[in-house]
Amino acid sequence: MSIEMKMLVWCVLLTIAQVVVAAIGAMGQVGLSPLAGNREGLPELVGWAGRAQRAHRNMLENLVLFAVLVLVAQIAGKTNATTALGAQIFFWARVAYVPVYVAGIPWVRTGVFAVSPSLSRPLSAIILIVLAAFILEASARLRSAPQRKYPTLLNFVRSADRRLAGRDASAAARSTDAGAGQLDLDLD
Repeated sequence: MSIEMKMLVWCVLLTIAQVVVAAIGAMGQVGLSPLAGNREGLPELVGWAGRAQRAHRNMLENLVLFAVLVLVAQIAGKTNATTALGAQIFFWARVAYVPVYVAGIPWVRTGVFAVSPSLSRPLSAIILIVLAAFILEASARLRSAPQRKYPTLLNFVRSADRRLAGRDASAAARSTDAGAGQLDLDLD
């Protein structure tokens, strides 16, 4: 397993840990019964419990983007030392972000948050470049590929168009040969 994939797995584990911390904070404020119900009308969580919930939501938002970037690099086979470093920086910045955010340290939280995306930008940039190259290569392969033997919808429409155009031309020729006023009932 590549370093990038390991960091993705560790990020998922970190997200699960954040769920537990956020749930403990919520239980402390509203109790277990309201949390076990449909959660309608729950009061807004405040203090460290609210911060834990917001940190967890922030991790979910960032995890989706990180996972897409890691998986694209992995599928394209373009992982390297830079993508590994970007993945590690992302993970460790997220590890530092959680306790700083939950503790409510405002300026440090902002600094740690800024580190995560700014230092993992090389990972994002490389993966986006690789993705663009992958799409261009696939597009070129499709254009240079021989015609398929099985009909696609577009081929079907084109051949139907040609058949209809041929019928119209042959029908017009027959009607002029047969004389005016005769009805052409070519139902092939």
